[in-house]
Amino acid sequence: ELGFTGHDGLVLEDAPHGIAAAHGAGMVCVGVVGSATRAELEHHADHVYDSLLGVGPAELRAVWTAART
Repeated sequence: ELGFTGHDGLVLEDAPHGIAAAHGAGMVCVGVVGSATRAELEHHADHVYDSLLGVGPAELRAVWTAART
């Protein structure tokens, strides 16, 4: 459990339009390379991962905290 609720949410998304929707809802958004390239996601996401392998709650919490400060 990450401990996020409502607008404190953290979204994992692989498309710029999805990232825009997450930001529109007031949420932090992590881009994950998939249907879009890293370069496409970096212009929109709060942070980008090439893969979620090895990414755990502590890393995601750090991204959320950095985006909110």
